[in-house]
Order: sequence, then structure tokens, then C-alpha cells
Amino acid sequence: MTSRPEIISLLGIPHYAVPAEGEDLEKLEGELKQAQEELAQEPANPERQVMHGRRLAYLWRYHESIAAYTEALTQHSDYAPLYRHRGHRHISIRRFGPAARDLATANRLQAGDFDILYHLGLAYWLQGKYDDARLAYEEYLPLCTDDDQRIPLTYWLTMTYLRLAMKQQADQLLATVGEPTVKEDSVYYFNILRLFRGDVTEADIFEFMKENDLAAGTIGYGLGLWHLFAGRQEQAMQCFDTVLAGKYWPAFGFIAAEVEKAQLEGLL
Repeated sequence: MTSRPEIISLLGIPHYAVPAEGEDLEKLEGELKQAQEELAQEPANPERQVMHGRRLAYLWRYHESIAAYTEALTQHSDYAPLYRHRGHRHISIRRFGPAARDLATANRLQAGDFDILYHLGLAYWLQGKYDDARLAYEEYLPLCTDDDQRIPLTYWLTMTYLRLAMKQQADQLLATVGEPTVKEDSVYYFNILRLFRGDVTEADIFEFMKENDLAAGTIGYGLGLWHLFAGRQEQAMQCFDTVLAGKYWPAFGFIAAEVEKAQLEGLL
């Protein structure tokens, strides 16, 4: 761990760039070195610039990543992936307004891209701009090409409908969810959707949360929302506190739980 935190959270808590250790950390550092060497060979190549920023971000060095994208944009001001990735990393450091602006720019330059609209909706959600989030999610949902897109998007759109008291729309969307074929992080969203449909119990969810730090953050936040939308605010805040006691502070569930807590404490 470095002595200087990567970010100070919305709750005033320092978080550090510690994405891995041992061989896993060495692998990430090796991949960054390779990206830097490839960028040195083609310094004006926007794909190389994007990869360099991504490799920095995989090490949770988000400020350096943002700086790299910003420098690259002086050369390629109309290259959507640079705005998309910088917007994502603004979310990581809790700068939701700049994130939304970058992602909206990316969407103007490259309309109909899953990653752009997915992150744009999240940037709006974290600002409490739920109607804007709904529009972003609704724009892409018909265009989803597989369950790894459809399930996370369905999760966030369902939560958005519930936040907007659009329960009929939420129930209709939940009814469309079948048994998917998804990768790791999409499974976490699927399990929360199953909870909202009544297919699994809260006890099941606690077991799912034990899988790893990312699962704990993603699923734990969804469990908190399940309680919150049912009027159980105390249990909801307990879930959010459990998420915030974890280590995976870049996770969207962790960031969203942080927003919920900061709003409760009058910090936002």
C-alpha cells in the first residue's frame, strides 16, 4: 500500500490503490509495462492510448488513468472510447458530473454502444438523476446482444423503475428475465433480480455474497435496495454498511452504497 490514498470517499474515508498482491499484482504491473512500451512505439495511436489508460486503471491508479486519457484527447478530441473510459474512471473517483459529461459526449460520437450507455446511466443514477438514467438504459435495452449485456442493464433499469415508483414497469421487466448464460459479474446482478422476483431468499443472498469481494459489494448493495424499496430503511442501511466495510471500493455497488450513506448523513 502506498502512503498516499488514491481517493477520499464521499464519507471522508481514504482508499488506496491495492488491487491485488503477489503474482496477481506482478501480472498487472507487467501488463502496464507492456502497454507503455507499445504506446512508446506508436505514441499517437488512440487504441494504444486507451489501453495504456486501462492498464493504469486495472492497478486502481485512476488519477493517472484519467490524466492519460485527457492528454490523449488533445490529439483525438473526437475519439469516443477515450471519453468512455475517462467517464468510467471519473465514476471510480466519485466525480459523477464529469463522468456523465464525458459519457454523454461519447454517446454523441458513438451512439448505441452498450458500455457507453451502461456507464452513462450509472453516472446519472449516482447523481440522483433517475429519469436520465432510465432514458439511457431504455435506449440500449432493445439493442442488447447477449445476457452479459441484458442482465446488468435489466438490473439497473429495474432498480431505476422502482426508484421512480414505476412498479408496474419494474414487474414487467422482471418477468422477462429467464435463466441466463452469463459471466461472473453478471451472475451477481442476476441473483439480485431473482431476489426481487421471489425466486431466492435473503439467506441465499448472504451465501452468494461470500463468493468474493466484488460479489459482496454488488450483491450487498442490491440487497440493501430490496429492503429500502420495501420500507425497511434500517435493514437497508445495515446492508450498505456491510458493503462499505469491504475492500473493493471501485465496485459500482460499493460506490452506490457510499452515495446512499452520504445522503443519509447529509453529505450530499
